[in-house]
Amino acid sequence: MKKFQKKLNFNHFLDEKGWKLYDYQKAFLKNLETDKFRSFLIFSDTGTGKTITTFLPIILDKLNGLDKKIIYVAPLKSLITDIHKNLIELLARFNLKITVEKRTGDESYSFKNKQLFNQPDILLTTPESLALLMTKKESVTFFKSISYFIVDELSEIINTKRGDHISLLLTKII
Repeated sequence: MKKFQKKLNFNHFLDEKGWKLYDYQKAFLKNLETDKFRSFLIFSDTGTGKTITTFLPIILDKLNGLDKKIIYVAPLKSLITDIHKNLIELLARFNLKITVEKRTGDESYSFKNKQLFNQPDILLTTPESLALLMTKKESVTFFKSISYFIVDELSEIINTKRGDHISLLLTKII
């Protein structure tokens, strides 16, 4: 019954906002509902919303009053900056109260320290900044609250030292 209600709320949300989902997005959400899978690989043509798709679970959760957290990792600060801007605009347009913050080398030490104690709903970071976050003693509590972990542009780093680094970090987090 709970899953039916979740789907009903989201369909109403989509209709209200004038959004139409691609077939791969519908399949992703259907598989997400089953609780059968723990990991997903999303691939589709450029410009079809792959990155935004990865954030649909937290949108669903917020619509249903659940407090979930995401860590999003991308190899480039410029990509993180673009995603941050796009998410802020999207969430504002849909009037969703979801906090989104960056954690890269460009953010101040005090800002990053504040994140340890006042965790955003969505944290956008690089592999290197994620590794530094793991060195903090407070990170144990921080990572326990993470519901979703997204690695974007995996094809760019999979067979590199950065890709190996992400794999090692994931074994510690998950």
